[in-house]
Amino acid sequence: MLKVENITKKFGGLTAVNNVSFKLNKGEILGLIGPNGSGKTTIFNLITSFLKPTSGKVKFNDEDISHMSSHKVSNRGISRTFQITSILMDLTIEENIRAGLFKTIKTNFIQDIFQNKTYKKQEEKADVRVKEVLKTIGLYDKKNLLARNIPPVDQRKLMIGIAIAKEPQILMLDEPAAGTSKEEQKELVDIIRKLSQLGITILVIEHHMDVIMNVCDRIIALNFGKKIAEGLPEEIQKDKDVIEAYLGGESNVS
Repeated sequence: MLKVENITKKFGGLTAVNNVSFKLNKGEILGLIGPNGSGKTTIFNLITSFLKPTSGKVKFNDEDISHMSSHKVSNRGISRTFQITSILMDLTIEENIRAGLFKTIKTNFIQDIFQNKTYKKQEEKADVRVKEVLKTIGLYDKKNLLARNIPPVDQRKLMIGIAIAKEPQILMLDEPAAGTSKEEQKELVDIIRKLSQLGITILVIEHHMDVIMNVCDRIIALNFGKKIAEGLPEEIQKDKDVIEAYLGGESNVS
């Protein structure tokens, strides 16, 4: 579904990503790991076209999207979350999800003014989708709470909800478990698995190794902008280069 082909990104004299290639298969949960500065988020930004590659290509369903605008990439069916929260704090949980749907509500100015049958049909469709998303992320019972009044784990769930509101083919999660406890991480793992079961292909960056090892089908490890390993979680767990670069010299992941 997604192919990253020999992608390189340079910022002046600094090479942030160096000739990295990998594939993301339909229905897969693929993990991207590495120490800070290894190029993970830069790769996310290249895939979603927030950055343009110095060389190499990104292909989605065999279409070259490397130099496409970010909103066109999003409209193609790739959605993402960010490390820093992108939710609207002064809106409720439900209103945040609805805001994520605005591109899928297909009405024109006249229909919006007079609220005709087309407008009402689109609104009913949006209502159904919002309810589905809230139940999927486990926040339906909290839908009327302001985003600023919910705990960090629920804010993380809400970020995922906004990203899946418009039914993407690929969901890219940038450190979804940041700032959460072990128990809260289990909740997030359950949500990611649920999304996979619903047919969403997932690429995830995460520093919490328990999350990565428990949720991913396959893992790619980076260091200094280069791919140093790729394989099943149990293979990555034992890889000497990964242990040295990312796990501090010893593998303590269960």
